[in-house]
Amino acid sequence: MKKYAIIFLTISCFQTAFSNIRYVKPASSGSGDGSSWSNASSGLQLIINSSSAGDQIWVAAGTYKPSNYPRNCPSCSGNRDYSFHLQGGVRMYGGFSGTETLLSQRNIDKNPTILSGDLGLPEPADDNVYHVVVYTSDISGTELDGFQISNGGTKTYFYTPSLQIDSKLVQYINGGGAFIYGSFLNISNTKISQNSGYSGAGINVTSSNLININNCKIANNTSINGFGGGTSYILSKGIVSNSTFTNNSSSSGGGIAVFADVLSSSTQYPEFINCVISQNTVSSRGGGIFYYGGQSNTSVTNCTIFGNSAESYGGVFLQNGASAIFKNNIVWGNTSTNLGTGGIEFENPVPASLVSFSIVQGGYTPCTSCPNTNGNINPLFANPNLPLGFDSIGGTFDDGLNLKYTSPAINTGDNSVSSIIDILGRTKTGIKDIGAYEFMPKGNCIDNRHVGDNPIEAGTHFSSHFFTADGTVGAGTSVIFNAGNDILLLPGFKTQPNAVFKASILGCL
Repeated sequence: MKKYAIIFLTISCFQTAFSNIRYVKPASSGSGDGSSWSNASSGLQLIINSSSAGDQIWVAAGTYKPSNYPRNCPSCSGNRDYSFHLQGGVRMYGGFSGTETLLSQRNIDKNPTILSGDLGLPEPADDNVYHVVVYTSDISGTELDGFQISNGGTKTYFYTPSLQIDSKLVQYINGGGAFIYGSFLNISNTKISQNSGYSGAGINVTSSNLININNCKIANNTSINGFGGGTSYILSKGIVSNSTFTNNSSSSGGGIAVFADVLSSSTQYPEFINCVISQNTVSSRGGGIFYYGGQSNTSVTNCTIFGNSAESYGGVFLQNGASAIFKNNIVWGNTSTNLGTGGIEFENPVPASLVSFSIVQGGYTPCTSCPNTNGNINPLFANPNLPLGFDSIGGTFDDGLNLKYTSPAINTGDNSVSSIIDILGRTKTGIKDIGAYEFMPKGNCIDNRHVGDNPIEAGTHFSSHFFTADGTVGAGTSVIFNAGNDILLLPGFKTQPNAVFKASILGCL
């Protein structure tokens, strides 16, 4: 056994050390062959096409727009058919400044790497590409990590034959940000926003084996008279974790829509873990999540579904025999103008389902091991009037959906669930809490002194006592600072116009 372990580690290190890395910058330099940062290529799709399974592509900060048709697309014609067509088994990473030698050195927030479908004028969007990203391979090991995907799709519903890419049907009107068909893919640390379409305006996943989404922010996408403003999973499986779905809109399923085979419940469908689904709107049903079909192998665990609105059923709506397992969730503060309580609701007749260890507005029966027996109890958020915090970005430390110290969601979850961190990356301790945010008492705060940047980074900063900054809070940025007892600002500290510096001597939110 010892010899086997040594051999295994040696092979793993060998593969990592000799993986081929290709480099991309907005402007070519040196030979432009992509062999190093000094010889970086500006042709992102060219580098993708010339890469093989196991290769990595490092992409420096900048805006990249597709200018090529997907591979094997005989029906492509016209600029709107351009897209970034991923290569099976290739790992693409954004967020570099263009000097790094290690993947761990990149800073995704400081070095935005944008894949944009906006080929012409910002508005109207009738000249945007139909899909910013397309992926049609069934090769595992493919990754998309550290990007921003925006301004893809169409805002007009129309019927047209689909494109054929790798002999697979890719609908024009679905998946403005990304269209994924019959594939394996990991999408991480990526923002998908300002995309449009009919089904899955942000991401459309169709007939795929395993599409995992982790630590992503899917916001401000618009489905035109369709389903899944943020994401649609159609006859597909995957794990969606530590991600936010906010301010998306559609006809049904403002944040997420899941479609299953109505004739079978044997297929594994997507799982949602540690997600926030908030501030989404629909004109019909299912403000937060809309399920359609007969699946019973899908689950929602440790999610917070809040502040979504619909004509009917503002929280979660399951239709046409759909069923799911809900555990450790908060479904609260969702609104409907016509039907529903804003909780978890089914079209009649109600199929078999399980709701446990959850807080559900309006209650749910049976609700196994739920606070207040049926879950109908105020979760007591830190600031429900500002659910996305002062920065208006879900999944950051200032979110108002953190729990108050008096919340009934604290220490009342099911400890058997597998997740060990919350949506903010904080380790869950003791009995797990209900919802996406684990309550952190003051004594568990990050305890180090913060030396401000020049200018000070946007976001949230922690310290035990002091914020020693001789820099400035830059224009248009927002800084939330949490201190234990007091705050010391050195001479020279200042804020520029339209900047916000909020100090809070409260420990953890």
